[in-house]
Amino acid sequence: FIYRNKITEDIVCFGSSVTEVGFNSNLIAKKTGLSCYNLSIDGTRFQQESPLIRKTIEDNTNLKYVVLGLSFFELSPSDQLTLPSRFYQHSHQPDIQEMFHQMDTTLYLNLKQIPFYKFSQYTSSYYKNAFIGCRNLINGKKLSKPTSNGHTPIIRSFEATYMEDKIKSPEQLDISTKQVLIVSNLIRDIKAKNITPLIVIYPIYGTGDLYFSNYQEYIQTMIKLSNDNEIPLLDLSRSEVSSDKLMFYNVGHLNATGADVVSADIADFINKLRAEHPLTDTTRR
Repeated sequence: FIYRNKITEDIVCFGSSVTEVGFNSNLIAKKTGLSCYNLSIDGTRFQQESPLIRKTIEDNTNLKYVVLGLSFFELSPSDQLTLPSRFYQHSHQPDIQEMFHQMDTTLYLNLKQIPFYKFSQYTSSYYKNAFIGCRNLINGKKLSKPTSNGHTPIIRSFEATYMEDKIKSPEQLDISTKQVLIVSNLIRDIKAKNITPLIVIYPIYGTGDLYFSNYQEYIQTMIKLSNDNEIPLLDLSRSEVSSDKLMFYNVGHLNATGADVVSADIADFINKLRAEHPLTDTTRR
């Protein structure tokens, strides 16, 4: 989407499924008076999203804030790509090639050296949707931005998952120095463009301490990351939302009602930042 469309919004949000469903971009826009788009991709971490973030901050001269939504697994070690086929169409882009090279060298080499390799990796659903898209283009139908501006609201009540089993025996979160460095480098790249990055620690139903024995270590790592890079942080890990099951559709994901509450908190936080550090139209010129 980012490579096909010019992103011109004042605020963009990045993260995994927790921010895709949890950050209501239209509500944030309404409460701040700034345009907002949610560019989160389910199942991905910032290492995989890094080329998209860098392209967005490079191309969008209107951009004022980049909201980084961090879930509990964001700092865990992982070099596994999630649905890499999403990136195949633009695998010729240098940033995407570098991401493939860092996360899956075999895939990177296959894409570079085997003719038409990516076409053998697409699913039947991809080709079916591609056919529908071609037919729509022939009939004069154009792809337009969704009215939700990237937010995927989930209208569903709470459903139990495997996470509840962790309460009996809380697991330990792996906190990878490499992943911390990846996020830190992204933050510095964003700041270098005179854009304000801000970290939002996403809430978990019942607070993360119930499920992870070292959850507070994760929180303190985030706080240190914020302090070291001198950027604002909004910690929603102990917000009132966390104690209300009606706000979630599972332990780690907000439903539409919870998303509205959290998004209002994010908007209020941005408004507070704007009052403390007013922005002008000439900020990035």
